[in-house]
Amino acid sequence: MVEMGPEREPDREPEQHHTGRPGGGLPDLQHAATYGAVALIAFTMLKAYAAAYFSLTTAAALLTTAPINVFLGSMVSYSYQLFPLLALALVVYALHQWRTGGPPFVIMLALGVAVVAVGASPWPYLWQETLIVAGIMLGLFALSTVGDALLMLRKPAPARPRAAGAVRQAAARHWRRLITFRMVLPTFLIMVLAILLQTMTNLWLPVEVVVYEQGPRCAMTIGATDFAGRPVTLLDAPGCRQIVGHVLSDAEPWTTVVTAGDRRLRRIPTAGIRYRELCHLNRVQPSGRRPLLWVIEHRGYASPNLSCKRLSENVKRATLDPGSLP
Repeated sequence: MVEMGPEREPDREPEQHHTGRPGGGLPDLQHAATYGAVALIAFTMLKAYAAAYFSLTTAAALLTTAPINVFLGSMVSYSYQLFPLLALALVVYALHQWRTGGPPFVIMLALGVAVVAVGASPWPYLWQETLIVAGIMLGLFALSTVGDALLMLRKPAPARPRAAGAVRQAAARHWRRLITFRMVLPTFLIMVLAILLQTMTNLWLPVEVVVYEQGPRCAMTIGATDFAGRPVTLLDAPGCRQIVGHVLSDAEPWTTVVTAGDRRLRRIPTAGIRYRELCHLNRVQPSGRRPLLWVIEHRGYASPNLSCKRLSENVKRATLDPGSLP
């Protein structure tokens, strides 16, 4: 009689902890970094293409000259919109953590950063974006409620509720989900996409008035005048030329300028540039706004930059290049 030994359990695979799944701990940071890198590359290429007024030649020049500045400069140009969105996102995140019993430290940290973002936000952008975000969330809530109610009304007759009851049940279900990741994520995606589409053709570089010589007859005299209680440069430049645009590169021997009006590429001898000054492009760039903190402190505000049109008019007797102003 053969003696049987103790049964051996089949080999089992070691348990794996899926930290990237819901409820499994931290999100998958590797995949998040990959998706983020792809999104940044796509944003950079699309931004350069749109800012070049959809010219492949100009877009290639923008990308090859300063690819890092495309992203960093664009983020700075969106500061007025990003600070209010950051504050709203952090407040919603803190509410979600409070409802789900999150750590108090995380809630207080999110609210603290939100307060700083609110203080740095211009007041008009803050209240406008708050209303828009609230409107988008309520619109998504209404669409979800109607869609859920219609699904309940398609059930067989014995289990089909009345129309009013179906709407109430759907509204109650989706109201509990209003401040959740499922509802907040599409809201902020819609808001960000709207901002990007509205400002996609804006260039990320500051606008400058550049006075340069194109022949031996260029002479320039620099004076000053007063505007709004501050000194403003006044130039008399007979025989000179001026261009209003974004200086893409000023390395010797050529300075590359993208005209502010028609986005043409211009190359000017760097040695021939006589004067450069930053300016504000009206109807294209957002006007300077004081942050909410300054509003609370009753501090006045005056933009440090003149409009490009006014600054260009202050350059007397210099020929303005075509396509400089929109």
